[in-house]
Amino acid sequence: MPAAGIELRYELLFRDYLRTHPALIREYVALKRKLAAKHFETLAYIRGKREFVAQVVNTARAERGLGPETEWDD
Repeated sequence: MPAAGIELRYELLFRDYLRTHPALIREYVALKRKLAAKHFETLAYIRGKREFVAQVVNTARAERGLGPETEWDD
């Protein structure tokens, strides 16, 4: 992956934003536990996290003056 723009990768934005917001970490852990108990199929588990991840990433993007990410892969 090219180094230019890597700080805007949604995985890194998500990680860095959670690191500075402990309450969101607790919320994310609770969501993951709930989904893991409910979904045994990986794709369903991932889809269950999508809305939370998108919200955090778009909040992080907004704080950097960027527009929202609108395309999310399965």
